[in-house]
Amino acid sequence: MKFEIKSRYNASVLFSLETESLKLCVEAAINSRARLDGANLVWARLDGASLVGANLDGASLVGARLDGANLVGARLVGARLDGANLVGARLVGARLDGANLVGARLVG
Repeated sequence: MKFEIKSRYNASVLFSLETESLKLCVEAAINSRARLDGANLVWARLDGASLVGANLDGASLVGARLDGANLVGARLVGARLDGANLVGARLVGARLDGANLVGARLVG
């Protein structure tokens, strides 16, 4: 199946890949150093994803599932994480300046 990661601002495609899940698509985008700032990842299921060093500045992750995700060194400046589930996520060195975390679960 083909997955596309689109911009939340103008719906342009930031990255696309023929793969089994959006999670694998996002990980591949990060590994290839694709620019995902401003990405629309609303309600994305990214449980356990490796997002080390990702640039997700201004991205919309509203309601996203990020349980156990590795966000070490990730940039989420100005990102929308309202209602996101970050239980057990690793956020060491992550930049969250201006991020909206209203209703986000940050346990563990």
